[in-house]
Amino acid sequence: MRREVNANSAAIRLVAFCCTLVALTACGPSSDTPVGKAGWLTGSNLEKLDTVATHLRGNDLVMMEVDWRYQQLAKAGRQQNWEAAEYQLNKLKLTMSLGKERRPKRATSYDWFFETGFPPMVEAVAKKDLALFEERFVAFTQNCNTCHDMEKVSFFKVESPQN
Repeated sequence: MRREVNANSAAIRLVAFCCTLVALTACGPSSDTPVGKAGWLTGSNLEKLDTVATHLRGNDLVMMEVDWRYQQLAKAGRQQNWEAAEYQLNKLKLTMSLGKERRPKRATSYDWFFETGFPPMVEAVAKKDLALFEERFVAFTQNCNTCHDMEKVSFFKVESPQN
């Protein structure tokens, strides 16, 4: 658990840094001045943005957040904290929407999940029905794995949290 928090914290710090860098470089004059701790980020503003995009990588950081939100969704639903469950579903959709934007080659799978995976979960949370939530969460998990199969990363098996 502690390791997950540290990994998520590192990802959040990286994203926050990148957002700050984008804001500063987009608003300021073009500069070749190195930035970052010890000046690791060099080049023109556009080159710096390209470097930051490389550091954000493809889908792996997105999936780190998706995994965390998935775990939190399970916890909230099982505790019948429906507001928290709805919040996590909304954040899952947002995170995956941003992932789709960043990785357009995965758009077909994202769209499939938006159409197939989310609506039954949204309905279960809206009905505030624990039995329905559990049933739909099983299907939600299966949909995660189907999506992984579609992306040829079936070695990433999603399993429902036990608690």
